[in-house]
Amino acid sequence: MNLVQLPPAGSIGAASVFALFGALVGSYLNVVVYRLPRGLSTAWPASHCPSCRQPIRPWHNVPVFGWLWLRGRCPDCGERISLRYPVAEALVAGLFFLCWLWSSSRVEAVAAAALASLLVVLAQLDWEHRILPLILTLPAAGLALAVQPWLPWATWRGALAGLAVALGVWIAARAWRRARGGEGLADGDPALIAVLGAALGGLTVVKLSVVAFVGTLAVWAARRVTGASDAPSAAIPLGTPLSIVGLLALLLELRGAIG
Repeated sequence: MNLVQLPPAGSIGAASVFALFGALVGSYLNVVVYRLPRGLSTAWPASHCPSCRQPIRPWHNVPVFGWLWLRGRCPDCGERISLRYPVAEALVAGLFFLCWLWSSSRVEAVAAAALASLLVVLAQLDWEHRILPLILTLPAAGLALAVQPWLPWATWRGALAGLAVALGVWIAARAWRRARGGEGLADGDPALIAVLGAALGGLTVVKLSVVAFVGTLAVWAARRVTGASDAPSAAIPLGTPLSIVGLLALLLELRGAIG
């Protein structure tokens, strides 16, 4: 599929085609979420059942519909396939549709879709594995800076302010970890703030960080009250709420709802 040949951004027809591409991207992102924390290649071998190791047939690997066709079970061993997979594929397809529909240029649409895809991956990785891999976040921050001229809401001043906020958080997190003997934010959280800061600006990323932090505290308090936390210092994934509110902020920027 050649995105250059698609109609201009804002076209419903082109947005629908872009959504189909998004579903394929969502399928690959499922592979990333499963394999990256395990140190496995995301390109090889081909998709297979983690239980019986049998390869997934191409017609069973069609995003969303493959899961529905199989009724959520492996055709070889009958092992249940998580509902998370088709949900993620449908979510990314929907995000790609909105990114194309609400963008004023193709570059903006592709850049917004790339950022949305990253945030979907990071939200899952931090929730399930408590990791925000620098191999994903640092290149994304550089990409966000590179596409500044094509993002209508973006300014170099705002992007640099966002990076400054991330640097401040990183310094504070390092100092806190040193004082607390290793407890505190890992480097992945400031790196995620750098991505959002470069893409959305300093003021926006400060607001997002505050909302995410309050949400994290609420989750921590709920776990403490219900006894779900094993210890007072049990890890709470800040990256997950930060990714979610960042995704919402991105969509609002595309709609021109925030400035």
